[in-house]
Amino acid sequence: MIQTFRPEVALFHNVFPVGSPSLYHAAARRRVPVIHYVHNFRPFSVGGTLYSNGQFLEEALGGDYRREVQTGAWQGSRLKSA
Repeated sequence: MIQTFRPEVALFHNVFPVGSPSLYHAAARRRVPVIHYVHNFRPFSVGGTLYSNGQFLEEALGGDYRREVQTGAWQGSRLKSA
């Protein structure tokens, strides 16, 4: 696609699970600059922000999501957060 389309830049957003690190490799190999959006902490936080009810929930970084579930961090819902 890079050879056919000849982009000025590659814009990556939510690469996993659809894409892979090979996208970055292909862009670098063809010297196409990459812009990668990183806008939340979803891999580390149920709600994606590490906050719930105005509190920073640092324990989520270590895999303890109990307070996020208890406060309904994702869309105000305990069920969805669980």
